[in-house]
Formats: sequence, C-alpha cells, structure tokens
Amino acid sequence: MRCRGQLFFHLAIAGVTAILLTSCRSGSVNEVTSTTVTRQPSPVQRSSDGILRIGVLVPLTDDQAPFGPPLVPVVEAFLRIMNSIGGFNDRDVEWVIRDEGPNPDTARKAAKQLITADQVDVVLGPFSSVNAPSVVPLFTAVGIGVCSPSVSTPVFDALSDDRLFIRTATLDSELVANMVTLATGSGSPSISLAFPDDPYGRSLAQIVRKAVDEQGLAIISENAYQIAAPNYVEIATAMATDDSPVDLIITDPVDGLRFLNSVIAASDGSTIITNDTLIGSQVTFAPEERESPRPRVIAVAGDANNGSNELLNLIRLSDKTFDKEITQLPTFAVNTIDCLTLMWLAAVETETDDAQIFKDEFTSVANVGSSCLWLTDCRFAVQEKLNLDYQGISGLDLDDAGNAVGKPVLFFEFNDDGRAQLVQGVPNVTLTS
Repeated sequence: MRCRGQLFFHLAIAGVTAILLTSCRSGSVNEVTSTTVTRQPSPVQRSSDGILRIGVLVPLTDDQAPFGPPLVPVVEAFLRIMNSIGGFNDRDVEWVIRDEGPNPDTARKAAKQLITADQVDVVLGPFSSVNAPSVVPLFTAVGIGVCSPSVSTPVFDALSDDRLFIRTATLDSELVANMVTLATGSGSPSISLAFPDDPYGRSLAQIVRKAVDEQGLAIISENAYQIAAPNYVEIATAMATDDSPVDLIITDPVDGLRFLNSVIAASDGSTIITNDTLIGSQVTFAPEERESPRPRVIAVAGDANNGSNELLNLIRLSDKTFDKEITQLPTFAVNTIDCLTLMWLAAVETETDDAQIFKDEFTSVANVGSSCLWLTDCRFAVQEKLNLDYQGISGLDLDDAGNAVGKPVLFFEFNDDGRAQLVQGVPNVTLTS
C-alpha cells in the first residue's frame, strides 16, 4: 500500500520478540551474525514514473529497540515538511513504513514487501547491523537506494554495492581508531588487544592493527575470545601478566560483559579501553579488600544525538502540527533526517526517481558546493542551480564510499558502581609509574 500525506503501518509480524539491535551508538551492541554479505546479481532496469517513493524499514515490535516507534512521528513530520515545499518535481513524495522485526528473517520479509508490493525507489534503514547483511543486497540488487542511519558494522566498509548504499552513523571502524588514539595518549608504548573470535571481532582487530602501526604503538599480546566459552580465566590471567598497562578490548553484546568482568577481576590496576556495546551495562569491580587498585575502564562511543535539540526546534518551526508533547527526539533522529535529505536531494538534483541514475549524487550533494543545513535552504540552492554541500545539523561529511566520516565521539568512564558516566571532553589516561 502506498500513502500520500498519511502514514500507514505495515507490521511484518505480530507480537514482540527480543533481539539485540546493533550499532545503536549509546549502549548498543554490534554483533554480526553473518560471515558474508550475499553476492548481488547485476542490477536490473527499473522504470521511472516520476513519483519518489520512500520505504522506511524500522524496528517497531522489538522491545530492545525503543527508538523505533518514537522515530515514526519525526519521519512523518519531516516528510510533511518536504511535501510542503514542493516534494519531488512538484509532486508529493510518497512513503510507506514496514516493520524490520527482530531478526534477519523478518527483515527480509519486510524488504521483499517494500520491493514488490510497495515498489519503493529508496529505503531508510535497516537499523540493525545483524539484519543489514541480509536485506541491503536485496535492495541494491534491484537498483533501490538505501541509507541506514545506524548500521555501523565493518562488514559493509568495503562492500561493493554499486554506490547505492550510504550510512550516516559513526562507523565501528572509526570508534576503534579513536580507541587506539586514546591508548596512544596514555604514554604506554604497547597495548594488549582482545576481541571476539567472530567476523565482527576479527574485522575490527584488523583496523586496530593498522591504527596501532600508524600511531607507533606495539601490540604486546592478542587474545581472541570465544563466544559462550565456559569461562575466560585463562585469557584474563594472560592479559594481566603480559606487562602492558593498557588493555584494548573489543566487546560483543553476547559475552562481552562476562569477558570484561573476567579481565577486571584479574587486572592489576591497568587501564581498559573498550567500545560502546556495554555502556548500558553494569560491570563488576573486585571487592574493596583486594590489594591491587581496580582498573580504570573507559568506553568510546559515537554521538547519535548530536544536533538533536536543534533539529527538534527546526521541525517545530517548520511543521505546526508536530506533537507538542514531544520534548526530546529519539536516538538516531538526526542521522535519520540526514538520510532522508540526502536521498531527496539526490533525486531532486537529477530530476529522476530512479536510484540507479541519481546514486552518484548521494555523496556529491554532501561534499561539493554551497553549504545547506535544512530542507528549505537546500531547496533554494537547488532552485538556483547551485552545487550542494549538505551538512545537516551535525556537520555531515561522507567519504567516496558513502560512509559518514569525522563524526564526534563521546567518552564514558565506569564509576565505582560499575555504571558508565559521560566524560566531558577527552579523558586524561596518562599512566603513572
């Protein structure tokens, strides 16, 4: 079913089934369950009917993804604003929402509905890095443009997607590079590295090795831990006795907390730098009577809410019907609006709804030309036949592969109660002798 000016919900499944969504930059998880991305057949020829149709693939029934339903009124309001200033070629942009669901199977079902029943031209989503490898190739294989505001997995960093897939979230590869930079600032000449022994962990470990080499550090030991292992005492003890005062640990959402707690228990006051998967978790520090000091645990995360307040004000000014009870936008709202704007601008610039034609504009409208931040000034730039540099509220910049780069990161430190607390600025991790 298509919709013009009104939002229709298409729920792919009934009930609520729990999963852990990946790449939510605050307290999220980043597991990749597929070792490969489905190989794409040659793109097929799509017909253009002059109507831009946007599919929204968002989790609506997963109780581990509370940001999904609150995003719906934000998307609806933004598309109303888009249509109020001319839509696409003076015709309303049409959109349809499908429930991504809790796993790759439900996501594939929803994706196929967007392709066949809804005949969309572009898709906002998916939101889950677990689901993404199963559904993104379905869209790009048939020439549908895709923009995810949250998928950060390194599985897609080098994916050949015919330039049809772009991302506006902070990538996991950028996070681990920041982790290495933080370790460099400690003054230690070496680090210990630990990572889950799966495609996700191994791919990020490769990025760590490259960053370590570039920054002049040494990896004194590498430790690949198995998911669901009975215990991690042996690896934790080895890390505690390898003479490196800094442990760089890539955690996963399944057993990352158990592994981190094992390292903490064995640690002799080391500094532990980790990624963002456990920010919402409570780590366990050893009892106060232990002789050695407890380790310092710092986590690096992308800022998925950067510019959120400014965006809320712009939506209120532009759409008088926006719910006044909404006082805070959900996580990924800014990234979501960036996705919608990029896809719209690419179509408007080329005057076609065929993503196989306007796909090359995905990156160029964000990098070359006159700066614009919001729909109205971007629309003016298009009407004036100016080249565009869409920066959005948060200062968006895309690389040639369509990935967001240079986005701000946040630092969290775990307090004595084992809870993550936001650090203002970059934490001082200089080691004392």
